[in-house]
Amino acid sequence: MIPDFDFYQETYRGRKIPQEEFSAWAARAVGVIDRYERIYTVAPAAALLQRYSRDQLYAMAYCSVADVLYFYDKAAQAGESQSATVGSVSYSTTRGQIPPSVAVTQAAAQYAAAGRYLDIYRGAC
Repeated sequence: MIPDFDFYQETYRGRKIPQEEFSAWAARAVGVIDRYERIYTVAPAAALLQRYSRDQLYAMAYCSVADVLYFYDKAAQAGESQSATVGSVSYSTTRGQIPPSVAVTQAAAQYAAAGRYLDIYRGAC
């Protein structure tokens, strides 16, 4: 279930993503969590199941990941073109492109956002 904007505002209490953009970001977040489900063991956070339903926890995880995706997208758009050279290694980015180190941080932020509402087990079964 992809959450709607009312759920995002009223239940999740989200305020970052504008209404006209929310469904696209929520759909991307569903894709992120679907990927986690393919490669990890994912379940609703057991500690929160007394307070929220399974569907609500997944919807809040989608909203949380959508916020992260939106934030990093806006940060990349605001960034300027840059380049650096250290010894024989050089790196450059153009506006709208994030450096690899930031991409790793984004992936960790997405995982942490999903982990607020879902138990994600990355070990061997």
